[in-house]
Amino acid sequence: MSSRVWFGLSVLCIMLLLCTQIAFSRNQDVRVERLQTNVARTLAPKDLPVRLSASDSCDVYMGTDPAYLIYPWVEGDELFKAYQNPAATCSNPYPFAIDRVHFIFYMAAAGSFVLSADIELVDNTDPTCPHPGNMLTLTDGYSYEVADADLYMVTIPLDSPIVVNGPYFVGLYIGSDGTPSNIAVVTDDVPVGCASYNDWGYGYVDLDTVYTDPDGTGYIKTFPGRMLLFSSGTVGGSSGGETEPAPAAEFIKPINGEFIGGSIDLWANDAAGSSIIERADFYYSYGGSWTFIGNDMSDDPPLRNTQTASGSGNGLSYNWYPSGLSEGAYQLRAILTDTLGRADTADISVYLDPTPPFPTITNPTTGEDVCDGIQASMTVPDEDIGYFTFEMKSIESTVVRSVPMINQNLGGDTNGNTADGNLASNGEYGDYCSGPAAASMAVKYWANSGYSTIITEGVSTLTDAQIIERFFTGMQVADNLGTYDEEFVAGLRNYIIAHGGGFRVSVNRDPLVKNLYNQGFNDEMILMAGLSGNPGRWLVITGITGLNVPDSLHIFKFADPAYGAAADYYVKEDLGKLWVEYFGQWYEIDVLVGLVPTNWSAGRTSIGFDGNGSDGWGFFWNTASLNDAQHHFLYATAFDNSSHSGSDAVLVKNTCTGSSSVPGDVNDDGNVNPGDLVYLINYLFLNEAAPPAGIGAANINDDNTIDIRDVMYLYRYLFLGGPAPM
Repeated sequence: MSSRVWFGLSVLCIMLLLCTQIAFSRNQDVRVERLQTNVARTLAPKDLPVRLSASDSCDVYMGTDPAYLIYPWVEGDELFKAYQNPAATCSNPYPFAIDRVHFIFYMAAAGSFVLSADIELVDNTDPTCPHPGNMLTLTDGYSYEVADADLYMVTIPLDSPIVVNGPYFVGLYIGSDGTPSNIAVVTDDVPVGCASYNDWGYGYVDLDTVYTDPDGTGYIKTFPGRMLLFSSGTVGGSSGGETEPAPAAEFIKPINGEFIGGSIDLWANDAAGSSIIERADFYYSYGGSWTFIGNDMSDDPPLRNTQTASGSGNGLSYNWYPSGLSEGAYQLRAILTDTLGRADTADISVYLDPTPPFPTITNPTTGEDVCDGIQASMTVPDEDIGYFTFEMKSIESTVVRSVPMINQNLGGDTNGNTADGNLASNGEYGDYCSGPAAASMAVKYWANSGYSTIITEGVSTLTDAQIIERFFTGMQVADNLGTYDEEFVAGLRNYIIAHGGGFRVSVNRDPLVKNLYNQGFNDEMILMAGLSGNPGRWLVITGITGLNVPDSLHIFKFADPAYGAAADYYVKEDLGKLWVEYFGQWYEIDVLVGLVPTNWSAGRTSIGFDGNGSDGWGFFWNTASLNDAQHHFLYATAFDNSSHSGSDAVLVKNTCTGSSSVPGDVNDDGNVNPGDLVYLINYLFLNEAAPPAGIGAANINDDNTIDIRDVMYLYRYLFLGGPAPM
């Protein structure tokens, strides 16, 4: 920004010189008033100081002096966007690290409001009119208070700098809290098309366009100039940094606000995409100073692109065991440092319970056969458990989910022709789009399942090509010739935020077979599997075919973006690793990324409750009424006395065909005798094999619990003339 424009803000004044009547459908009393110079006041988020500008900071101010206010206009819960081109105001700007967003407005009366800012790439589908595109970052909502009517410039700091190499859009969200209607929008006096947008429920509207309001009232209106919404950042680099952006730290795991405990996977990412990150240092704070946790000196994430070997690293991560710490609210910090000594910090808030209510079902186990019933039992590290709930869900041996097939070569287009295969041999990137195509299948599945906003922008529904291009950009495929794991997760989360939210993205590194079943078919997530090996790739799990396959093999149906088709593949668990046989070669699945709506109901049935753990946690699961020769999930959820919870699930098969299940015939030899008493004692107290005829045979007194009372009942029957087993 020129010194005339920027410092002129300090001598701006609000005086009514002219009132122009324009009909606005939002409020027919809206007026446009011309401004005259006076002192402008700066405004920062409440209780959060604005970071100081670096010496080489530059303001991307795409306007002239403030000229008009428009009031009333703001109603709350609406978005504004403004086109930004650092090259227009900054010398040699790229790479450009955006760190602040600014908004010049007039406050018509004292009040309060909540703002958040975002940065988005430019959608050049129409090259003559740039439009807001894929979101790069979104800040938290910051609260502001204004005591007097006056002209203000409010500053919103980004959580961490976002590095760009070309024009972008800066966004502003004004929430409904407080008195947002007291805000008057301020513009300059130079109308420019495709420069300022507003969305109040009808999609983005160009504020320079004369148009008929889509609400049907027919009022015609236009803005007299550009909104004064702009950004600031640091230009270029030094000592070799001209080609490598400064670090921009963010957390992949955990996420802000997450409840964590046990073994914690701390995983950071450099959103700037630098190739010279040297280290990641992790810290925690419990309301005081920062304590060092550990570091990772190797930025080596797997790259999955269907063309080259994936590599076997874990990115910038550290496995933390927070034993000995108190339960409570903590802050976590990741500091990324590059080889030039440049660093950036990301902070998140979490709730930590070192002994969390994360249960493990110890009986039955996944794959076990049951008959009539089974005494379910579980362990949990939390010493403060209040109660358990138990649910079940039946599942067929063959499950097919209608995940749309999207070929990776639909993405990576650079010449405007999506039908030419977008081949790497022609300088395009379709061959590297395994990750974007997998994510596109997942969001398109949920769009087809009733969550259409996930592929909607304004009033338009995205095509498959547009969806994959959003992910292609957000996952930085062109820069990396593939998808790094952290860019895959960050790109998916940012896409969800930019399209209305309402979805949960789960990340499970080093998964097991039970995770495929539990997350994919008990929780009903769409799972995207990252395969290591040569080449690395992404697949989407779309069904189960082999629940009855012997020898610890399983058959899952995977959609392969390389072919845009689904097929059956063998899956096995070996030495604590999960493997899939892909075209005759075994590949490790070392990450599962799941997507599910936050309000999704997985259709489980309540079957039990345990509110007393003095004799261990568990219950008797009566499976007698379940379909025989069918699989069923047992789902256990533990709740501690602070209302935190955790769950576990196992998949068993009800197989009573051919079983006598005679009460008291515990060892299934056709007789009820002392051998059954010995078998029952060994099962209960020595952890030996379960009754072969089903647990129902061991429920001697028919109280739906297998315990010492059944032993005494059978003893009295056998030796003291007591009643027969029931």
